[in-house]
Amino acid sequence: MDKQHNPKYQQEYMALQKVERNYIEKFGESSLDRVLLLDPLSLQYEDDLAIR
Repeated sequence: MDKQHNPKYQQEYMALQKVERNYIEKFGESSLDRVLLLDPLSLQYEDDLAIR
């Protein structure tokens, strides 16, 4: 069974969509266009924060 037909996957995906809708309602339509994708716990001080 692939994941799209898995009931647990569908349930979790629907929950994710609901959270995303709520976030957009609260912060605005383009708010997810500017997401920082980094793990703050794994930063190596200034080296990881430097703009290159």
